[in-house]
Amino acid sequence: MTIRMVRFTVFLLYLVCHAAWAGRPFLTDDAALAAPQTCQVEAWMQLNAHHHQDFWVLPACNPTGNFEFTAGFNQLQTQNGHVGNYVLQGKTLFREMQTNSWGMGVAFGTTRPRHGAASANFIYLPYSLSFADDALIVHANLGWVENRAPKNNHISSFNRTTGGLGAEYRLASRVTVFSEVFGDDVVRPIVHTGLNIQLISNKLNLNMTGGRDLAMDAKHNFYSVGLNFYGLP
Repeated sequence: MTIRMVRFTVFLLYLVCHAAWAGRPFLTDDAALAAPQTCQVEAWMQLNAHHHQDFWVLPACNPTGNFEFTAGFNQLQTQNGHVGNYVLQGKTLFREMQTNSWGMGVAFGTTRPRHGAASANFIYLPYSLSFADDALIVHANLGWVENRAPKNNHISSFNRTTGGLGAEYRLASRVTVFSEVFGDDVVRPIVHTGLNIQLISNKLNLNMTGGRDLAMDAKHNFYSVGLNFYGLP
């Protein structure tokens, strides 16, 4: 796995475990958890112009009411084969976001490849701010990532400061649009936008997105479609 692939994988890890209102497709996380004593599953497929296919499945549970645990995986299929990663994350809130107010928490975790030595550890602070009775919600993240990758028969590590800023706007009772920018302190960021539709209120969402890594050319634009299942026992 290349350094760029590790970096891009770490960016996508911040999708894990959002509340039913925000949820995937955000890269920028929100200050919310799955409903207490329930589980959720977020699954999606991502494509780019090189016909690379990236499949993600991220189940999460909130057994205590203020601690959410995620254990999931992805598989990236390319013309040269496929690679996969396991994801573990924990998340808790210092303050739960309320309508027309704000919330903040902390999330931390790790990603490990199914094969090879590349890995990453991360921690970040999600912050959310509600306006106009939740018609507009702004999310901001600030975090740190330690990437570890093989180099010259040794494991080389490097640290990055990460950040994200995004907003979602409610077009209708079950339809929201979003836009965001996410990146680190070294490479140009990723821009991302899309649509989220509640097919079954607070139970099942459909989302469709598109994005671009500004550090690369237009051939690396990506698109995704996914389903989120909420309130599972």
